[in-house]
Amino acid sequence: MSTSWFATIEPFSFVMLQKSHEKIATLALLTIMLNANAQKPVLVYQYCELTANPRLVTSNPNIWLNFGNKVLQRKFKPLSDSIHNMSQPVEALNFMAQNGWTLVKYYIEEEGASSSRFYRIYLLRKKFQPKDLR
Repeated sequence: MSTSWFATIEPFSFVMLQKSHEKIATLALLTIMLNANAQKPVLVYQYCELTANPRLVTSNPNIWLNFGNKVLQRKFKPLSDSIHNMSQPVEALNFMAQNGWTLVKYYIEEEGASSSRFYRIYLLRKKFQPKDLR
């Protein structure tokens, strides 16, 4: 009697198990297909110039950021305000790096042909989603 009971239960369990494996395999395949077709978010580089001039006896800031247009200048105002309070370019560069910006290029620009005043300009960039730059 126990043998016949086992024989009737086993095929039923096997069929149920087989169907559940088919469902899991179908779900796994569907998930893989959806992930393969899912588009990665498009990221764009935003550039900025970190400019430092020799310390002068003026009220003008020693270090400032330029994002290229007024809209982005307003958007990044908290970042710019933090930079204005720094006294050394390396301090500002470390701060920008901690906020995800990377150095692309460094160059020196003179104010005029006969001037001894120069500006150190650091070109930085960071990836953003386009919607975050509006």
